[in-house]
Formats: sequence, structure tokens, C-alpha cells
Amino acid sequence: MRKIGFIMIFIIIMAIHQASGIDRFDAPLYLDDIEALQRMDDYIKDINNLGYDSARFTDIRDQAEVHLQSDNGDSFSNSEEKFRNTSEMLVNSIKSYDMNRIRISDLSDIVSDTDPDLTMRLNLAQGEIKEGKYEDAMNSLSEISDLIKTIIEPNFADTYAHLEETEKMLREHELDNKIIPEQRIELTAAEKDMDISGLISVVNQIQIIRDSVERLDAISSIIEDLKMKNIDPTKILDINDQARYYIENNRFDRIEALFSQADHISANIREAEQKAALIREKINHLEKQGSAEDDIKYFEKSLSEVQLMIRASLYDDAITELEALDGKLMDFESQMIAGSGIKKSQVSIADFLTANAASIFVGIVILVVSGMISKNSIVSMIKKKQMADTKKEIDRNVVLIKELQKKYFIDKSIPKKRYYIELDTHQRNLASSTKRLAILKHRK
Repeated sequence: MRKIGFIMIFIIIMAIHQASGIDRFDAPLYLDDIEALQRMDDYIKDINNLGYDSARFTDIRDQAEVHLQSDNGDSFSNSEEKFRNTSEMLVNSIKSYDMNRIRISDLSDIVSDTDPDLTMRLNLAQGEIKEGKYEDAMNSLSEISDLIKTIIEPNFADTYAHLEETEKMLREHELDNKIIPEQRIELTAAEKDMDISGLISVVNQIQIIRDSVERLDAISSIIEDLKMKNIDPTKILDINDQARYYIENNRFDRIEALFSQADHISANIREAEQKAALIREKINHLEKQGSAEDDIKYFEKSLSEVQLMIRASLYDDAITELEALDGKLMDFESQMIAGSGIKKSQVSIADFLTANAASIFVGIVILVVSGMISKNSIVSMIKKKQMADTKKEIDRNVVLIKELQKKYFIDKSIPKKRYYIELDTHQRNLASSTKRLAILKHRK
């Protein structure tokens, strides 16, 4: 009987060492009375090393030794039982302390301001455990548990309500989701055990579901927008169908990648539309400047072909073609100003003379009077005028870029999207003017 009783003590000893992060004792399960006393000594030594007061255990151990010396087996057994019960109180109080410590820590994730009184009470309970006042500690820890329960009960009620709302949302979107009943079971279990981490897990899962459904709504908006613009929505429709499947089968680990694809397609559509609009403006500008009809038709046809690619959902290819077309427009503008245009279009010296007749006439008169007039002098004059105009254009674009940067970075008066669109335009114009100036400098 004494041996069986102390086997229970040994189990409690192992439990406290597990709870405290200490290795298990290496001791036999079959103990005689002398070995039992030695085991008590080892146990007392270990709890001392853990920082716990061992006076209660020492008193019981000393009583057991007296009973052993007087050969009073029943009394010795009673001492063993008392030692075991005291060990149980110690282990239980440590477990309760650890559980409440975790709960208080988890509370910060769902409550904005955690009551400092809870931490103070917990520290007091820890002190009672270390002093061997296990009954007092268990009472303190029970009060702490009641306080925590009072704090988190409204959160459980709110989470049940959110589950109901989420289930309704799924029904409205004709989604069959099996996760709601599962989450309701988990929430009930968490409430029963006052498991705050379990509550947080359910809250997070609900948010994932709701976010996914809201993203589905965004995809539906993209689909409707594409249909209105007569753009093939097949790619987005496929993503929408896959996303619905993953939601219904609780595969939220895969759904984010789908939404990223949808975002990528949506961004490409916007980029393609913006580039196409900018190119349309440039073509209109060329037309106003009196560019050759054949050149305008060439760019119009190229833009129409790209727009067909957009309608066919070939967004990446369309963007590539739009960038190439924009480059051709820049070259065309540069060549027009420098003296030669795309498809043999030229800005002739005669045209320049006509546009600047007055200034050139005065210059020629001066040269004639000075006896320096020559063909080279006239060409040089034209070149200088073109270079001066080009330098002014470069300076103007530099000023525009600086003003734009001030509006965005300092004044915060324009949105990011507008900033980058206008910056791209100014930088392209600056590059075109710089290239044109280089051509003029090298022209003889």
C-alpha cells in the first residue's frame, strides 16, 4: 500500500517538473520506505531549486520519518498521502497560474486596455505559490479567472453574432461554406474553456472569410466594367469561379494567389487604358500641328490594333505595343523638329524660312551690309534658332518636373497616380528635346 501510494507521489513529481520545464527524475517506480524518504528529500531539494518554499513538504517528510522509526506503517502511509495531496496542490496552482498568465497575455489582442489589476493579482498569486500558500493561491487564481471571464464574455457574444452575419453573407452570394458550423463548434469549446487563443482563432477565420467575399465583390465589379467596355472578361471570370470554389471548400491558403492575379489584370487594364489615352492625345496634337495625313493614319491604325488586343484580354501584349507606339511617336516628333520625319515627312528649310521670314530678312540685310552673306550663314542662323528653341523646351520641362515634385512631395496636393503619369510625360518630353538638341549640335 505504501509503495503504491508513493508511486502516485512520483507521478506528481514528474508532473511538476514537466510543468516547470525541468527534466524528469530518473527513479524506479518500485520504492521501499527508505527509498520513499530519499525520494521526498530529492523532491524537496528540487522545489527549492525552482524557488518554491518547501517548509510544508519538509514537515510532512519529517513526520513520515518519525512514523518509520516507530514502525507505524499506517501513519507513514498517511504522511505519504498528505505529501501527495500537497504536491497536487502545488502542481495545480502552477498550472492555474500559467493558464491565467497566458489568458492575460492573449487579452491584449482583443482588449485595447488590459486591466493592470489582473497582472497585480497574478503576481500576488505567484508569491503565494512560492511561499507554499497553495490554498490561498488557488482562491486568488479562481478570482482572476472570474474577472477574465467577465471581460471576454462580450467578445464571445460579438463573435457569435459575426458568425451569423458571415453565414448570411455567404448565402447572399450563393456560397456553400462548410467552415461556419466548424467555427461555431470551435467557438463553443473556446468559451467553455475560456480559451482566448481559440476565440482569436475563430475571429481571424471569420475575417478571412469576409475579406474573401468582399474581394469577390471587387472581381464582380471588374467583370461588369469589362463588359461595359466590350472587353473580353474570360480571364477574370475564370478567377472568379476558382475563388468561389476555394471559399466553398475552405482552401483559403490558395485564394490569395488568385486575388493577386485579379489585381494584376486590373492594374494592367488601367495601365493599358491610360497609355492608350496618352497616345490618343499625342496623335490629336500632331493632327493639330498639321502633320501629314498618311502619318496620322499610320498612328491611328496602330492604336486601333492595340485597342483590339485590349478587348481580347491581351493586356501584357497591348502594353508592350503601346510603349513601342509611344516610342515611334516620340521619334516622329523629334524628326519633325530636327528636319526629317517618319515615312519621308520633312520640315524643310523653305518652311522654316516662311515661318520666320521677318527675322531672317533682317539678318540677311545685316549680313549683306557686312559683306558676309552666304548659304552657310543662313543655314547656321536656322540651326541656332532651332537650338535656342529646343533649349527653352528643355528648360521648360525641367521646371515642370521640379514643380510637379514640389506638389507631390512637399505640398502633398496631388495623388500618387497623377504624379507618376505627369512625371512620365515630362520625362519623355525632356528626353525627346535632349535627343533633338544632340542631333542639332552634330548637324553641319
